[in-house]
Amino acid sequence: KVDSAGAVTYFPGLFTFFSDPARADELHQFASQNLADGWQKPAAIVSDEIAFRADFRRRLMAEFSER
Repeated sequence: KVDSAGAVTYFPGLFTFFSDPARADELHQFASQNLADGWQKPAAIVSDEIAFRADFRRRLMAEFSER
């Protein structure tokens, strides 16, 4: 159960710790097709966080593979 104030961030919050860019695309696509306008901003924020983590992970792995 989630109250109406927490419902806006509940679903995007499920994606918070992913670092796969495909998950960011999946969240963005789902939000644009299924969520009301007020719900799309939290989904966009989490999608950006996923994209950042994916890029950071890629750069970090490249650095480790050089050593």
